[in-house]
Amino acid sequence: MDQKELLYSQFDVFNKQVIERYLPEVLDESDDIIQDIEEQISDYYRSTLIYLINEKRIDGSLIGSSPESRYNYFTNVLCQQGMILDEIEERFPTITQRVVISLKKYLELSKYVKEAFTADFSELLAEGYLDGVASDISSDDVKIKITGDIHNGNGVCIVAYQGKKWFLKRNHLSQINYCKLWSVKLVSIWIKKFILSLHFWIRESIFGKSLYPVNHCYPKKKLRSFTVE
Repeated sequence: MDQKELLYSQFDVFNKQVIERYLPEVLDESDDIIQDIEEQISDYYRSTLIYLINEKRIDGSLIGSSPESRYNYFTNVLCQQGMILDEIEERFPTITQRVVISLKKYLELSKYVKEAFTADFSELLAEGYLDGVASDISSDDVKIKITGDIHNGNGVCIVAYQGKKWFLKRNHLSQINYCKLWSVKLVSIWIKKFILSLHFWIRESIFGKSLYPVNHCYPKKKLRSFTVE
């Protein structure tokens, strides 16, 4: 188990409790989406759970003769039976409220982008935006990754399909802006610290010229609710 897996497995029982109580619809999604939501829940609640387990360790309310057994009591009894989630709701009610709202927005945007991409697949393929992929789409194979924050239901997404990726943005007009994700280059420069720079590029097949940064793209053709930015 690597460090990431170890980190997200610390309170995995609690994550499942949150989904079952507030987001049961997630249980019908693919394993990738369930794992993604569980990791987000873990990120949101981790500091609170660490605070609570230490608080209970100090006041002696954790049952067990060793650190491992007391940790197991916290996760497999208190978290498993929903008592920790109940306590968080009572003592820190705004935490769960914010988490549920954020995750619902995340799921709504993911669903919207996936459905829109699937619906316009044939047209996008005909226009050359999806070169190198099979002509028949399998929606189950479309993977959505939302990057950054979601504002008013809008956000920037990476759509992955058949080993290729596209950079999509839903704007305030409920449109999606498509650009080929040509490469992501991480450049580390030592000036007292490492600076990470992301450079997104698009293929010349879209604009008929050499590579351009995404922020210098201009529309080629509007495809129903889609524009290339």
